[in-house]
Amino acid sequence: SNDFLTRSNVSLEFQTFFLRSQRIFRGDQTIFLSHQRVFRGDQTVFGTAKGLSAGGAAGMAGSEPVGATA
Repeated sequence: SNDFLTRSNVSLEFQTFFLRSQRIFRGDQTIFLSHQRVFRGDQTVFGTAKGLSAGGAAGMAGSEPVGATA
């Protein structure tokens, strides 16, 4: 019976360890998701910057001087 108690104790410890690692994994996932969100935000900013630079180039290529159109 003592052997059984030891074995059940070990399985309990393993379960606790498994739950803890799951929690760590979930935490990592959250970090990963927030990183993705930040990355997507950076992409949006990058896209906007590209749009701005393209608009600037188009404005420069325009025949009329800058600020002519109010």
